[in-house]
Amino acid sequence: MSKHSEISPYGNQMPGADKTKPKKKRRRGLKITIVAMLAMVAVGGGMLLAHFDVFNSGSDELAGGEMTMEEFFAQEGNTSFDLIDKAYEEGKVDKETSLVYGAYAAFGDERLPEEYRSDVMAFEANHVFAGIQENYDSFSDENKKIIDPFLKRPDEKGSWWDQRTGQLSINEENVFVKTAQASTTNSPTKNPVNTRGKVEDTIKEEYGPLDYIKAANGKIKIWYPKNGLSYELISGGKRERVVTADENQIKKRVATLKKEIEQPVDVYNKIKNLLRREPINDGQLGGDDSLDIYYISGLGNLAGATVTDNQKTIVPSSAFILINAITRKDSDVATAHEIFHAFQFAFKHNTTTDYWWEESTATWAEDYIFPTRNTEQNRLEYYLYKPTTSINKQDADLLFYYGGYLFPFYLTQPGIYQDDIIRKIWEGCGSYGSCLNSIDNNIKGGFKNHWREFTLWNYNKKPVKLYQDDGGFPDKSSAAAASVVNIKKVDSIPIKLESGLEHLSTQLFDVKNETKSEEVRQIVFKDLKDFTDKSEAAAIKAVVYPKNGDPYLDEEWTDKEKRRFCLEDPKENIDYITIIFSNGETKKKLDATNITVEAKSESCYTIDQEDKLAAKIEVAKMNPAVATTSTVDSNIKVKTEGNITEPAGKEAEYGYQAKWEAKLDYEEQWDSFNFYINPEAKLGLCTTKPGKTTHTATFKFNLSSVKEGDTFSTEVSDTAVHYDPWQGNCTVMGVTVNEQTDPIEYNDIGLGDGIIYDMKEASAKIKFPDSFAYGDKFPYRTMEPIVLEIERGED
Repeated sequence: MSKHSEISPYGNQMPGADKTKPKKKRRRGLKITIVAMLAMVAVGGGMLLAHFDVFNSGSDELAGGEMTMEEFFAQEGNTSFDLIDKAYEEGKVDKETSLVYGAYAAFGDERLPEEYRSDVMAFEANHVFAGIQENYDSFSDENKKIIDPFLKRPDEKGSWWDQRTGQLSINEENVFVKTAQASTTNSPTKNPVNTRGKVEDTIKEEYGPLDYIKAANGKIKIWYPKNGLSYELISGGKRERVVTADENQIKKRVATLKKEIEQPVDVYNKIKNLLRREPINDGQLGGDDSLDIYYISGLGNLAGATVTDNQKTIVPSSAFILINAITRKDSDVATAHEIFHAFQFAFKHNTTTDYWWEESTATWAEDYIFPTRNTEQNRLEYYLYKPTTSINKQDADLLFYYGGYLFPFYLTQPGIYQDDIIRKIWEGCGSYGSCLNSIDNNIKGGFKNHWREFTLWNYNKKPVKLYQDDGGFPDKSSAAAASVVNIKKVDSIPIKLESGLEHLSTQLFDVKNETKSEEVRQIVFKDLKDFTDKSEAAAIKAVVYPKNGDPYLDEEWTDKEKRRFCLEDPKENIDYITIIFSNGETKKKLDATNITVEAKSESCYTIDQEDKLAAKIEVAKMNPAVATTSTVDSNIKVKTEGNITEPAGKEAEYGYQAKWEAKLDYEEQWDSFNFYINPEAKLGLCTTKPGKTTHTATFKFNLSSVKEGDTFSTEVSDTAVHYDPWQGNCTVMGVTVNEQTDPIEYNDIGLGDGIIYDMKEASAKIKFPDSFAYGDKFPYRTMEPIVLEIERGED
């Protein structure tokens, strides 16, 4: 992986700077150096759009004075912009003044009042320059004059460079931009760093005439300070001229930059071949119609910029590029990023509302042009870690737009679209009214179909690691921003999207199973339609992590009313589930949503059936000598309820391969029949009354290791069998008498072995062929054997 560097605008080290400032806590990150600024700026009564970009270093051996990513994010306190915004909110300054002060802060201008200066560096000043654009016409003439020179081409008359040529730009003790470290070393390869505070040192930056060389077969002109880069240092009453790059050195740097954007990759033509057009011809601006790149110093806190020449927010327009000459390492990637901006301005679009797409695709272009460098990956987290923010949110942090390169990166992944989808989208930005609408019309199914998949890709954790990139893709995940819901006992827990969900955003929840006993047997997600019914573009994805086995690939819950997980099934005994709610609407915010997670004690797999059947009792076979009736009809009702008592083991294929307990409730009603007291003489004909047999029992059985067709034993307890007495009227010698036998009761009946068969994931069948209650063991009774069915309840 290669990263791109950018150096502090005033160099790397400042003589006499304090090296004793304690280091703050570090955070994981990459080396960076300078703040990136977004500037919506005015020139000559109209407006220009400047794009200020972060360049990241590709080497750990950076020149002194640069700040690591860890140190950058360890900064504490308010930036100058924070202080200015607070003053405006409190009514201490008016809108126009706050914007002028914001411009001073963006460029490190010495005119910024002391109370708004800060050592804390900021990444961007988007809101400041957007405000300048919006309010420029109402500015006083004085403030317009302050801002305008910064926005002209350096070779133009009246530009800030033109004004300073032949003069010394004095940055005295009130200058406020500061790097994390400084040094007293002076050499032509060590540049000074501006420091804040009352110090004795004064830096006077020197400016001079510009020269240029042609690149990309004349398509590009690179301007540079003809006399090199230097400054005058006043320290301890002594004056010293420090040359940071003499005439030959600056020429070598420019020659290197020319080579880097021409080979091994021809940056200009690679972009041209993709987009099938070139930057708008600027006529004679910059002396001819070439794309002008100004490789200069003195840009303040701007590392690079691409500025349109027209005075409107609607382009096409020609443009020019500023690159901070103090930035010496890997400037090819940064310059390629800016060149891509110049090509973008050849397409009709709105540089304000489509700004997010400008930056995301320019960052994507870093990968397209230099696929093995992976500089774009340094900005992933700025988008990934803010999933609830709309991808095209106006006035979002500039780095958020950089990180948003993930969307064009997703679109150009294998199996999604080819690289030319980027061109097709840019071509439609004008005709469809915005780049957002162009995307929606150029991808199959629009955002409705793709947004849910994109948000799943951004989860970027096993098993959903889908992005492919040369050199590998980082392990950063949108799950870093997930809210956590803990399940600890039988309960009903709401999952709330209390503020709703913005368009083109997503919200994640990690639902963790922290139950410590077998009390909770199932977890049910209910009311899913409360979210998905709000819009056809609303979707729910889930990634499931069982406690046993590999994680599932994603599950689509969009069309479900509910989703149940059976903890008795090893495959579904979840450790946690990440739920991804996404809103693929391009404008509409979805209202607040409540879904419910229920932790329940009921078993998922049950035997719950009531069988009713007819049977025949063959009385004649029971006692052929006395019976006159050959068969007696009976009606049998058998109710069986069974539940798992101990969940399936890790090796189980199915969740019902567990230990069970069932309850039997058997009842048989039989009809009357006739017999003789003296069958030989056929005397004493008796007619019985109907009667009933009941049988109750509790039985246990173990299905843990059974396979299709296996037998298993049963353990019966709490058995009770009851036969009603036989009652009848007997007629002997013309006299009728009532006869009755004693009832029969006992409790030692068994079921015999069971057989399991027709085993499926959610069901199985068992039978007990030798059982009185379920089978045909009774020799004088004919009945259809009862089959018990194990079933998993509906999800």
